[in-house]
Amino acid sequence: MEATLQPDTVPHASFIERHPVRCFLLFALSHATLWTMLPVLTQPNAPLDTLEMIYWGHEWQPGYYKHPPLPAWLAEFSCQFSTNNVWPTYVLCQLATIGCFWGAFQVGREMRGNTTGLLAVALLEGCHYYNFTTTEFNNNVTSRVWWALTILCLYRGVKRQHLLSWVLAGACLGLGMLSKYDTAILAIVMAVFSFAHPAGRRCWKTPGPAACLVAALVVFAPHVAWLFSNDFPTANYFLQRSGSEHQWSSHFILPLKFAAAQAGAVLPMLLLAVPVIGFRWKFRSMESDEDRFNRDFLIWFACGPFILVEIVGLLLGVRIRSMWGTAMWSYAGVVLLFFLQLNMNRDTFRRTLYRSAVCASLIALAFGGRNSLLPHVRGKASRIHFPGRQLALEVGDLYHQQTGEYPTIVGGPWWVASNVAFYGRQPASVFADLDESISPWVTDRNLSEHGGVIVWTKSSDDSEFEDSITRRFPNAQLTESLELASQTSATLAPVRFGVAIVLPENHVTAMKVDRVKATTLDMASLQKPAMPSDSKRR
Repeated sequence: MEATLQPDTVPHASFIERHPVRCFLLFALSHATLWTMLPVLTQPNAPLDTLEMIYWGHEWQPGYYKHPPLPAWLAEFSCQFSTNNVWPTYVLCQLATIGCFWGAFQVGREMRGNTTGLLAVALLEGCHYYNFTTTEFNNNVTSRVWWALTILCLYRGVKRQHLLSWVLAGACLGLGMLSKYDTAILAIVMAVFSFAHPAGRRCWKTPGPAACLVAALVVFAPHVAWLFSNDFPTANYFLQRSGSEHQWSSHFILPLKFAAAQAGAVLPMLLLAVPVIGFRWKFRSMESDEDRFNRDFLIWFACGPFILVEIVGLLLGVRIRSMWGTAMWSYAGVVLLFFLQLNMNRDTFRRTLYRSAVCASLIALAFGGRNSLLPHVRGKASRIHFPGRQLALEVGDLYHQQTGEYPTIVGGPWWVASNVAFYGRQPASVFADLDESISPWVTDRNLSEHGGVIVWTKSSDDSEFEDSITRRFPNAQLTESLELASQTSATLAPVRFGVAIVLPENHVTAMKVDRVKATTLDMASLQKPAMPSDSKRR
């Protein structure tokens, strides 16, 4: 049976057919509102990755030691809308998610009709990559949307030979590479498809592939120049994170672990789709040339990246992290609804949407419950319960008491330092881990000259760290430790922080001059003979 619902078989289906974009936008707005408000209400402190993006973006660098720069730039830009508040990054997360939904909706409706496109998006509610993990703004969030939009533009470029679609595909691919290097997986699949598939080879007779390549290179070239001038720090970080286990078994175990993690993300979508696909699946026949092209395109671009990663894992035995599959599944719902025969009628359509809505509600409840109850269960706070804002205010006041200003440089372990920098009364640069190789925008000389604070979590064996601070920064003054409660209703031990105030050189010089003047005046007053009082004169 055709996937497109007919007006005479399903009430209100004619509205879907006449206004598919309105229906999509209604769904997208509901999803985005839910997953923007949830973290605002249940996450009192900014998440880990989000703060990392923000403190990187504050420096507007063409690259960072871990990742390309685009997510950091976007995070910093979004924070201009609300000082010391992280909610704009939650909005960014949902805009990126809607971009993925838009790609699935457009490809689904072009392949099997408007209703199929809407259901393909609704099924993504069963994949945790599009709900539970979308509240922490990071490289995965941004690479996922550009990946999805690249596939959409490529589909239109290959199918319609539309030059603008090719240019947009290249631009999106370049933006994906500026987000995370795993977009190269998609680029490899695109290149192989262009030579291995007849439709891809035909494209080389047009300017489309060349335009795509040029657009991608134009977008990505500045970052490549930065890589060459900085000895490829991101490549070194990537190799450290994905190094070989040097065991023959890793060639099989690691790909299996990755496959299991991806199955856990995708299989819930099958349960949501049961009303329309049933339990006994039947693959539909591909009789037309268009159907066969669509089939091949989905195999290559919806399934090909996963297959490529598995092949690389089998051959090299490299560590494959589960989150590397984040960007691969935007078109999983389209695959299900395109390849299988559908039992599409009023009842199955309604039940599929109902299941998706229930699934979204349950996941939202689980997310809120985890944020609120986990400290009570674990007996310790999570990152989102960190007392970042209170710590920033306390540390800023300590520095202000000494200098009359607020710090513009915050050093120390990056998590603690980035909280102080973000939630402080004025923006500050982060000297992460006091390591110039990962924070090249700050040096020891900068901190000594301009002053700042060094903040860390106290422990029983941090005396060596304190000694190293006073040796590296002669102007540093250790203060009494701070004790702050985590932002949770659970009864937990307070978190203790060490603070060192690094006085600016001009302030230290001024203090020395004042002391010299005071000493000179005291000595002068001692040497000068006392004047008789008026009564003695008379």
